[in-house]
Amino acid sequence: MTDRTRPLLIGYYAETFLMSAAEKERIRQRFLGFAEREGYVLGPIVCQELDQKSKFEHLVDLVKIRAAAAVVVSNRADLIESQGRRLDTEARAQVLVAPPPP
Repeated sequence: MTDRTRPLLIGYYAETFLMSAAEKERIRQRFLGFAEREGYVLGPIVCQELDQKSKFEHLVDLVKIRAAAAVVVSNRADLIESQGRRLDTEARAQVLVAPPPP
């Protein structure tokens, strides 16, 4: 069940070479913690896998369809500057960076 009292946050990260399932789970947990701390509800997480075509168009469509308030990334390198601008202008979503754990 989705909590409609909090804005929706969609996760996005780029897979790195030899990224393990445990590393992916840590990113998911980081996004969950970030969403809770910042007052969002975390929706789907899109992973840009190394061997697949770009999932950015899918991300933009998902943000629009789900009316997400923001996209959270694991670091600034996950999206190039023009992609961030496009999410802001076309999909009306902020791009936020979930800080790594201390």
